[in-house]
Amino acid sequence: MKNFSAINIIFFACILFLSGTSLSWGDDDLTNEEKLACESILCLSSGDRPPECNPSLKRFFGIDEKDDRKKFLKKCPDSDADGMPKLINALVNYNCSACTVEKLNKRFVEVRFTTGRRRSIKDSSYSYTTIRAVDPEMPSYCGQYYAALRGNDYTAYSTYADFQPVYGDYALGARREDDEGKAYYIVNTRGMSSQEKQQAITAIQNNHWEWLE
Repeated sequence: MKNFSAINIIFFACILFLSGTSLSWGDDDLTNEEKLACESILCLSSGDRPPECNPSLKRFFGIDEKDDRKKFLKKCPDSDADGMPKLINALVNYNCSACTVEKLNKRFVEVRFTTGRRRSIKDSSYSYTTIRAVDPEMPSYCGQYYAALRGNDYTAYSTYADFQPVYGDYALGARREDDEGKAYYIVNTRGMSSQEKQQAITAIQNNHWEWLE
């Protein structure tokens, strides 16, 4: 990650941020708005967002218009440094608070376990049991966000083995949509023993998004 050359305290805090140590913003040369703007850039540029990021992110996401968000981030004194305008554009155009690992793991989808047998001679639909699981399909806007940050030297994503969160390794089966357009997954359990079916259910329920370092 590049240094914020004009603000040593920002660079120092960035190192602490990436190492998992508590952030400490105490530079008297920065106004409160400047400090919040610099903190926002750092916090938005990493997959790890500790509680210390809450005030600055609340300020950023509390601004509705993209142009106003950009004006806010540009209050950071080093916002015009080499590579920073491109990063700020990416943060403003693609960032969404719903793309964090925490938020992705709160997006649930229905998973239907079926044996492939019809309910009855008169009913052509298949019988199934359902569970809820974390949705393995990342929203397209999140994919755009991570792609936009992937090659920027100021972001912390180069510290991860993958440049976006990784989902669990147990397949959920085929993705379908019901008549109302709501997505769900079908897992065919034909040929599975009761124990194997329970193992599949447990594995799917344990699936989640995470960062692999």
